[in-house]
Amino acid sequence: MKGFVISWFYPPMNSSEGLVTFKLLKESSYQYDVFTQKTCQNWSYGNTEKKLVSKNINPIYSEKETYEDWIEEGLEFFSQNKDKYDFIMSRATPKESHLLALKIKEKFPDVKWIASFGDPLANSPYEKVLENKSPYSLEGRTWSDTSKKYIFSPKRIIKNILWNRQYGESKEIKTIKAQAQYIEDTTIKVADMIILNNRYEKKFMLDKYDSAINSKAIIVNHSYDESFYPKTSKKKNVKRKIVYLGHLDQIRNASIFLEAINNIFQQKPKLLEGFEIEFYGNMCDADKLYIINNELYEIIKVKKAVDYFTSLKIMQESEYLLLLDANLENIIDYNPYFAAKLADYIGAHNKILAITMAKGASAEIVKCIGGIVMPHDSLAVTKELEKIIANKINYQENKDNSAKFANNFVAKQFDKEVKKMMEDK
Repeated sequence: MKGFVISWFYPPMNSSEGLVTFKLLKESSYQYDVFTQKTCQNWSYGNTEKKLVSKNINPIYSEKETYEDWIEEGLEFFSQNKDKYDFIMSRATPKESHLLALKIKEKFPDVKWIASFGDPLANSPYEKVLENKSPYSLEGRTWSDTSKKYIFSPKRIIKNILWNRQYGESKEIKTIKAQAQYIEDTTIKVADMIILNNRYEKKFMLDKYDSAINSKAIIVNHSYDESFYPKTSKKKNVKRKIVYLGHLDQIRNASIFLEAINNIFQQKPKLLEGFEIEFYGNMCDADKLYIINNELYEIIKVKKAVDYFTSLKIMQESEYLLLLDANLENIIDYNPYFAAKLADYIGAHNKILAITMAKGASAEIVKCIGGIVMPHDSLAVTKELEKIIANKINYQENKDNSAKFANNFVAKQFDKEVKKMMEDK
């Protein structure tokens, strides 16, 4: 069988979405044409992954620079070549990949469509943390704890209106959010198969739908490729250090971890002697300032992002791999996100440390492979790190569970589901 895959991000572009797509398709038994682009490098680390090619995948690179032109070209290409393909598959984010697939499905309703979601397109808990809400709004308040005088106060009402005009969401942002919600809802209803990467994402996105919708959704784990890691003697090269690789910002930040390291530095500095801590990639200014203000720069090194294969080498050579998730407890009581780099961490077969919510994708995955899960609490993390650095924790990888994230295993499950979809009339 042959599939027409729609993915805005794809190698040689170094992006999480493109790498996830490549690793899955590479081990599939089917053939693929991937309609993509390499002109726009936003939300990526550039066109650095030129080694990522596979005999069963033929990338089709559009030269269009806007989503609109890219969608138009993709629809025209498929219309002219539809007889070559048994099914289509769209990979998002961005939402425009699903939008192109929707247009193809509208024009050719008999084509089978697989819609693969990396993260939710709409109503994202992560984005909700970033939202500014007026301090004069009544949203979230109850009649019992708010006086009628305040509720009907002209002063409050005027301040709320002025605040929203100055700081609230613009009409443009509201339009973008409404479009994302429409594309997500329509995709879920129209697609023949829905791919999600963990059961918490499925719960978050599909709980509002009936059993018919839920029955066409499958879980396909993010995966690692064993062949991508250097063929070296691991025991000889592994260094005593904690490494984080990836993007951090003001929501998904390192503050809890940094506070814990500072606690150890102040109370038991000798414990950190000979131990290295490295961050590769973007870090928010507040975290950088914390490192400087607490004179942790001799212990903690912040380095620029590296290419994908270099990142895998670093993972393999580091004793501990650090995962940091956003604390979303004020929005939702579980974490629906499965960071793609966690799969690559698993493939390095070193020790994984995660600061994450107690319930959710990361905690479940890290525990199942034998990793260490810590809460968003600096004192709890301090106690755990003291034991980790002092080698007082017996870390044992569950290799059977780790193998379930290998791309050859994941692709076999994916192929079975595709075959089943194609046999259903």
